[in-house]
Amino acid sequence: RCGVPNKYGFSISNDVTGEKEGISVDFCKAVAAAVLGPDYQVDLIEVTSITRFTSLAGREIDLLIWGDTHTMERDFHEARAQVGFQFTDPYFYDGLGFAGQPLAVQCADNYNWLGECRDLKICVNSGTTHVDILRRIFPDPNLVPRDTKDTFLHEFIDGGCNVIAGEQNDISEIVLRNAGYTGEFGSGEKVLSKEPLAMVTRKSDQSWTDVVNWVLRALIHAEMTNISQENANEFISGHDHGHDFDTEIDFFSALESVGNYGEIYSRNMEEVVPRKGLNLLYTAGEGGQSGLHYSHPTGTVDAFHYEFALNGKI
Repeated sequence: RCGVPNKYGFSISNDVTGEKEGISVDFCKAVAAAVLGPDYQVDLIEVTSITRFTSLAGREIDLLIWGDTHTMERDFHEARAQVGFQFTDPYFYDGLGFAGQPLAVQCADNYNWLGECRDLKICVNSGTTHVDILRRIFPDPNLVPRDTKDTFLHEFIDGGCNVIAGEQNDISEIVLRNAGYTGEFGSGEKVLSKEPLAMVTRKSDQSWTDVVNWVLRALIHAEMTNISQENANEFISGHDHGHDFDTEIDFFSALESVGNYGEIYSRNMEEVVPRKGLNLLYTAGEGGQSGLHYSHPTGTVDAFHYEFALNGKI
C-alpha cells in the first residue's frame, strides 16, 4: 500500500486507461515487484500534504511516495504525526520557487509586497516546508495556504492568488496548463530551498526501509550499467534474479516491471522538469557539473570471512 499524491508527473489518472501513472506509481510497483515477484499487486492510496505522515504512522499505508522533503525534523519528530520517520536516498532534487502571473512573480522574486506589489497573493501547499520558509519572508495576509494539490492550483486559476509557490515539479507551465490555466505565465529566478525528495517508511521496521532503499539504488545502478526494461531478460540468462549476489530481493522483476531510473524519469517527469543538474547521474556531468544520483556499492552479500595470518595481516 503506497501513499501517493494527485499530482502531474507523480501520480495522475490516465484519461484513456483510467490507471494511475507517474514516478510515485512506478517506484511503488518496483518495490512491490522486488519483494513479491512478477505477480505483485499494489494498492495506490491518495494522500494529501496534511494526511500523508499520519496515514503512514497509522499504518494505513506501508510506503509514502508523495514528493516528501527529507529534513532532520521529520527524521526525529514530524509535527502532525508526532513521530519520526525513515527516508531513502533522494530520488529527485528540487527547490522552492515562484510561478504565475509575470508581474506578480517579479514582486515575489523581489520579496516585495508594498506599493505596486500590494496585491501580491501567493498560493502555497499547507503542511509543507514551503509554508515555513515563506512565513519568514512575507506577512500572513499575502499567503494563501491550501490543503491539496488540486485546490492549490485551482485557487490560482480562479483568481484567489496571482502567484503559486512550490517546487519546480509543482509549478511548471505544463502542470498549470493541464490544470486549465490559460493566462500569461512567468516563472521566477530564485530558488529558496533545497528539496531532496525521498520515499518514506516507518522507523519500526529497519529491514523494510533497507529493501525500499536498495530497490531505488538498483534502479539507478541499472541506468549506470545500461540495463533497461527491454534488455533485463538478457542479464537474467545465466543468473539468478539476484544477479551477482545471493539475495531475496528480486531486482530484475523490478526492472522488468518499470525499467531503470532513467526510463522512469523520462516517462513521467521529463515534460514537467527536464532532467539536468542534480538529477543527472554523477557520471553524466555537463560543463563541469555533476549529478548527485549514484548507487552505493553492494559489497559481497553472501556469507564470507577473512583469514588472518599470525602476523596480523589479512
